[in-house]
Amino acid sequence: MMKRNFILIFTFLWSLFSAQLDTDHWFAPMAAKAGTGGFTSYLYLSTNEVTPFTVSIYNDNSLYTTIQISKGNPAQVYIPAGLMMGIYQSELFIPSQKGLNVKGPKKFFANYRFSIPNHAEIIISKGLAGLGTTFYAAMAANTGTAAYVNSTIGVIATEDNTVVTVSGYNPNVIFSDGTS
Repeated sequence: MMKRNFILIFTFLWSLFSAQLDTDHWFAPMAAKAGTGGFTSYLYLSTNEVTPFTVSIYNDNSLYTTIQISKGNPAQVYIPAGLMMGIYQSELFIPSQKGLNVKGPKKFFANYRFSIPNHAEIIISKGLAGLGTTFYAAMAANTGTAAYVNSTIGVIATEDNTVVTVSGYNPNVIFSDGTS
């Protein structure tokens, strides 16, 4: 009985771990305050495949670059902030050319890391397992009053003519365009 429970738990945990190992990954654009400088951002790619293969990185359906990876040979790819960051209000709440789509013929892990002098983020893609039509976002309440304190949610559509509806949020939330 104990052995069977262990196998069930291990299988469940392994399926969670493998959910991020995929052939396609998407990274939604992010928002930053105007005037924020010192961006450094990279895409990190790795795989457990022994045979090397090429991964293609796209922005706005245009090839940005390709890189070869294999087990023991991960890659770190510089990503200009302009491919991922919306800095001006005019770049938010609209379809834009920002965001990344990363594709390969074999499964791989992908994460995007960026930093500014006093802050850093790591975003991990779930790959094809992350596709769907209903999503939920949760975050800690922002109680700070400084102008640079915010929370962001990035949305990326993987198909043309996708309609995105944001609903069910606290009516006290104020979006960066001033609406609630």
